[in-house]
This record gives sequence, structure tokens and C-alpha cells, in this order.
Amino acid sequence: MKFKLGFAALFAAMMFAGSAMAAEELKFQSMYPPTQAQNTEYLVPWCESFAVESKGQLDVHFFPIGAVVNPAETRNSIKNGMLDMGLWGSSAFPKDTPYVYNFSMPFLAKNTRHATAIAYALYDQLPEFKKDIDSAGKMLGIWSSATIGLSSINQAIRTPADLKGKRVLICGPADVQMVESWGGIPVLVTPGDVYVGLQRGMGEVFFGGLPFQRGLRIMEVAKYVTPVPCAVIVQTLSINNDVFNDLDKSLQDLIIAKTGRAFSDKLAASLDADVDRTLAEFAAAGAEVVKLTDEEFNAFAEGAKSILESQWIPAVEGYGIKNAADVVKKYYEVAASIAVPE
Repeated sequence: MKFKLGFAALFAAMMFAGSAMAAEELKFQSMYPPTQAQNTEYLVPWCESFAVESKGQLDVHFFPIGAVVNPAETRNSIKNGMLDMGLWGSSAFPKDTPYVYNFSMPFLAKNTRHATAIAYALYDQLPEFKKDIDSAGKMLGIWSSATIGLSSINQAIRTPADLKGKRVLICGPADVQMVESWGGIPVLVTPGDVYVGLQRGMGEVFFGGLPFQRGLRIMEVAKYVTPVPCAVIVQTLSINNDVFNDLDKSLQDLIIAKTGRAFSDKLAASLDADVDRTLAEFAAAGAEVVKLTDEEFNAFAEGAKSILESQWIPAVEGYGIKNAADVVKKYYEVAASIAVPE
């Protein structure tokens, strides 16, 4: 009997030791295509580093956009625990996070680092913006999407008139009004359908972030690309609240130490640098990189800004923003108060 009790106690101790040594495993989904530099050069190594720095106590498994959950459901999946941790974009959730969606209004920021600084300022200054961000889970970082490019298969896009009547592929509803203000016909598609959509004539132009286009290899089908820093979306790194709270304090501290403002600034800077690299790849593939004159750029800006009172403000009021005109003004004031990083 003593032997049996001793064996049982030993077995229990072994099981306890095994469970104590087992690593916590988290699934992280990016919002970038598999080959985009923000994945390969930053987020994949970042995920892999947790196992080393936690001495095997935390494994963060990386998945590219759409590999675990539909990109349009990333925020809700983090919130309800279907996804442990991930990146979600503000443009997909206008009714759930209207104050974050509002960040995509026309010509708010000059580049990704500038937009990231604006987003952090709004997070600190505007309770409604913070509430929207925190609604998905614990916020670990905020940055913005990169400079947009209009990539065309038929002709160079130099003015809004060049878009009139053309089908323009977009991946987020926040882009609908922008494209319409220039006379284009927005066609909402998933990221995976953009390449084929241009190939098969579903659209003649794609409107999307330039590093995102590099990840999708759009330079293989588009003959022209026009950079236009006209709108960005907020990209938030969140972890499910229950998942985070259930982690050992040492693992919580490790996650906090490896995220935050410095991490966000690093990703933002990488996106700005990747814009230049993307344009170089378009040129190397034989595409024309269109450089707008001040007059041409202003034509895009004026066309887009004209939608604020007639379309944008009524739309975001419908999504739940009270005193939307004042909120829009506040965003532009905050943006104007922040110097553009060099």
C-alpha cells in the first residue's frame, strides 16, 4: 500500500512538474500579406522572440492575414477569444468603433509616423477614441497604415478626372467616399481578390497602402502607380483581456516590455521606409511611378475634402458619433499640432 501511495504521489508530482513547465501558447494574426516586410522583418521575429526571452514559457504563433479568422472579423475574434492576439484595422468596424473609423477622414496625416503620433495623441486626449481602441482587448500598440497608392492597369492616374467612371478596387468601407469624391466607382473586395480582380478586369485601379500592394505583388499586374498620402486607417495590436489576465505576471510584463509606443514607432517607420522600397519595385517591374505636381495633389485634396460636410460627417453621425462636426475639427486640430517626423 505504501508503494502504491508513493507511486501515486510520484506520478502526481511528475504531472504537476510537466504542467508547470508547459508553455503558454498564443495565436497571433497579422493584418499584412505573408511576404510583406512588416511580417517577415518585424512581426515574425517578434513572435519567435517570446519563446527565447521567456525561457520556453510563452510561445506566440504567427499567422498572416486571414489564416485564422476573416480579416473583417479580427477585432471581434480578439474580443470574444476566438483569437488570442492580433492586428485589426479601424476601417472594417464603423459601427462598433466609429471614433477610430473617423481617423480615415481625408488628408489627416502626412505619413505613417505622423499618423501614428496623431493616433496616440487622440488615445490620450479623447475618451471616446480610447474606448473604441480598448473595446477589442488590452491595447498593446497603435500605428497607422502607410501612404496610399492608386495602381492602374490602363493609364497613369494624375488627377481625379482620370478616375472618373473607372472601377476602383478597395479593401475597406472607409475608402468608399474617398473614391466616389474623385469620380471613381468603388468595388469592395477582400485582399486575396485584388490581384486576380485587376487581372480579370473586375477593376481598373486598386486603391490601397503601398507596402500592402508590395505584399500582394500588385506591380506584376499594374502598369502605373500614383502615391497619394490621402487617408490612413488605425492599426491596433490587441490581446484578449481574459487571455492576458490569465498569464503569469512575468509573462504579462514581457509582453508589455516588447510592445507599446516604441514598438509602434518602429513599425510605423518601417512602413514609411517600405513605401520607398515598394515604389522602387514597381519601377523595377517596368511600371511608371507617377509623381504628382502640387497642383495635381491639391486637386485630389480638394475633391476629397469636399465630402466632409456633405457625406463624411452625416455618415459618422449615423455610426454613433455625437457632434460629429466638432469631433472632425478636433482630429484636424490635433493633427496640426503634431510636427511631421523627419
